[in-house]
Amino acid sequence: MSSDKEMIDRIWVPGCACSEGCGADGEDQVDITFEIPGVKKEDIDLKVIPDGLRMTAKRDKITEYVSEYEFMCPAEVENVKAEYHEGILDVTIPLKCKDPFTDGKKIVVA
Repeated sequence: MSSDKEMIDRIWVPGCACSEGCGADGEDQVDITFEIPGVKKEDIDLKVIPDGLRMTAKRDKITEYVSEYEFMCPAEVENVKAEYHEGILDVTIPLKCKDPFTDGKKIVVA
């Protein structure tokens, strides 16, 4: 039988990639928003590697939000920015390459 400390309810939070494309300075970036109500800023663990990000956020002793996001292009890890306000975590990730689909063949849907 497991103890209460081992029983953590993990809630998957899909990151909303609300805008992908060019940032204000013309560089490629992705902006991701996570809705994680009831979390204190100091309880957010956000880690970014060139291939993606992982977010975990403890809401209380038994509840934790989790999410992962994979990038199509390498991220500029050293330039990632994150802001948290009233249950909303906004993350801006600059990317090191252009959109790989820019020159893709457009398919007409019948």
